[in-house]
Amino acid sequence: MNYTKKDLGKNAHEFVVTLKKEDIAKQYASELENALKTVVVEGFRPGKAPKDLAEKQVDKEKVYEAVINSMLPKVVADIVKKEDLKPIVNPQIRLNTAKEGEDWSISVLIAEKPTIKLPDYKNIVKDIKADTQKADIWVPGKDKEIDPKKQEEQNSKLLNGVLEKLISQSEVGVADFIIESEVNRRMAGLIDDVRKLGLTLDSYLQSKGITNDQLKEQTKKEIEETYKLEMILDEVADREDITVTKEDTDKLLASFDDEAKRAEAEKNIYYYAMVLRRQKLIYF
Repeated sequence: MNYTKKDLGKNAHEFVVTLKKEDIAKQYASELENALKTVVVEGFRPGKAPKDLAEKQVDKEKVYEAVINSMLPKVVADIVKKEDLKPIVNPQIRLNTAKEGEDWSISVLIAEKPTIKLPDYKNIVKDIKADTQKADIWVPGKDKEIDPKKQEEQNSKLLNGVLEKLISQSEVGVADFIIESEVNRRMAGLIDDVRKLGLTLDSYLQSKGITNDQLKEQTKKEIEETYKLEMILDEVADREDITVTKEDTDKLLASFDDEAKRAEAEKNIYYYAMVLRRQKLIYF
């Protein structure tokens, strides 16, 4: 496997990979053999028909899909290992050229954790508290008679103020292809939802008083801020050494009364550990 590397900025890279036709042909032969085992030819049991007859019943496009699904994960894994990369999202693969009987060219886009420049977040919290009237700030252990709903509102107000400052004052470069991919995914989902309502995208946009370009720009901004905030919070948690222990996860699992729900949570414990870490960060 040969490839070239291009720096895309924001700690993202593009690897243009050449897959040799000989390797493709070898993998195709293997996938074809698998496909022939299930081909039904009239007058023969499955997998027992003469090869020349069975091959006529095979969908070549599906065989090539199997070739791609077999070869590309190994290609990506080899690049990640050889280049010593630490992807923050699943690598994106684009097929450049894929003609039968010729070498194939694919692009593998990989994004690593970008450089993150944070402001003095402890001072941000301090300043926001100072700018807020003491009566509006809830402090654990103080004013225990405070209305729970008002307490929650006060906590949210303080937290949102801190997060807004963090986003506006931090420097985080999110790879362009990550944003572009997520924008396309959301737009496609919106189109499907609108069609289910019996509307066209144009009529939906008119009802909202925005253009397609404005919607894309708004969606892009939301996605950028979401990724930026996630990275900022993870960076703060790393700097403050905020971790989740086995005791934390065991306590969480024990809180599930339903055995089936507990088993499901245990399967997804990595996700729950991330949620617990985020909660610890918010308390901090």
